[in-house]
Amino acid sequence: MTRMAVPLRVREAYSSFCSVDVHHQFCAGRDQAFAGLSFSPGLRTATRLHEWGMLFRPRADGFDLICDSGRWNALEALLAAIAARATGGLPPGLADSLLGPPLLFFASLADPLFLNFTDVPADHAIGAPVLWLSNRDASPGDGPDSYRLRVDWTKVGDEPAASAAPPPATQPPSPSPSDLLAREFGIDPGPWPATGRDQLLGGDEAESLLRPATIPHFAVLAIYPSGAGEGAEPVRSGPAGSSARKVRYLLSFAARSSYWRYIVASRKGDIEGESYTIVDNGTGERAAFDPGAAVTLPNGRTAISLISAEPRLTSRRPAADLGLQRRSGRPPRRQMVIPRLPAPGPDTPVARAEAGEFRSDMYVFV
Repeated sequence: MTRMAVPLRVREAYSSFCSVDVHHQFCAGRDQAFAGLSFSPGLRTATRLHEWGMLFRPRADGFDLICDSGRWNALEALLAAIAARATGGLPPGLADSLLGPPLLFFASLADPLFLNFTDVPADHAIGAPVLWLSNRDASPGDGPDSYRLRVDWTKVGDEPAASAAPPPATQPPSPSPSDLLAREFGIDPGPWPATGRDQLLGGDEAESLLRPATIPHFAVLAIYPSGAGEGAEPVRSGPAGSSARKVRYLLSFAARSSYWRYIVASRKGDIEGESYTIVDNGTGERAAFDPGAAVTLPNGRTAISLISAEPRLTSRRPAADLGLQRRSGRPPRRQMVIPRLPAPGPDTPVARAEAGEFRSDMYVFV
């Protein structure tokens, strides 16, 4: 009798602790993946990741934290032991401090034109203050264990605002989470629970962000590794619901909207405004652009302007397909002068118009 080979169940060599994806409304593609940010762990955070046996893996559109399956299994076993033995409840603060202070990741801008196409307040400057992001300021995402990080531009100024400031330094509890597990529940903590040293180092790293000289970054992302209840942390601690989850965070930026203004100039002299119309090439109908004030060019000639009735999004691949028509001849007929008008791009200058609105100017010659 011939024995059939039974396929072995292959276990993953590595497990994902958490992942961060960066999207931008400006980008083309279904998922709007954005490669304009570069992440790196803080010095203290890198040390803690190394001691946990965890790897930081950057991607063009975010990063991943992964650990080998042995470490992941040890974490799951630890949480199961806590749930089994802490039936009377956990000491106050243990759930939130189990793995120590937040892991801090610094984000630098890899795209120097980021502010040109991103919906950012007009008076915002890079690093003043640094944009503070946190998995404890997140909302549920599109799938299980997925969350959307909140981007708040409302607090800007020369000093770090309350919403931009890092959490206060965490003083080591007496005893530390590692000591508590061993003393109160007889659990071998292994490499995961925070020691007093972890608490002090993590708190020192957070406090250093309040010193302006140490903030040359665009943003700081704080990932709290553990917490009580149904939060967005990868590890939930507590007798009733201790678990480790593969969490995914989405950091999404909105594209800038601006009024599009086409400045139409003649190569021969001044130009008559009432003869020109912007049309939608898809429908052949007049697009929603209204005549604006005349514009005096550097050479002293007069040009006309046509301004969009509503703000329009800046996009890498604009949906708008616009053309410029002119009415001329006897009897008057419309003819296409410029079949495809340019759309604002990342390098298009953006100016502030009335009431704090933005305007993108594009020059065309006929």
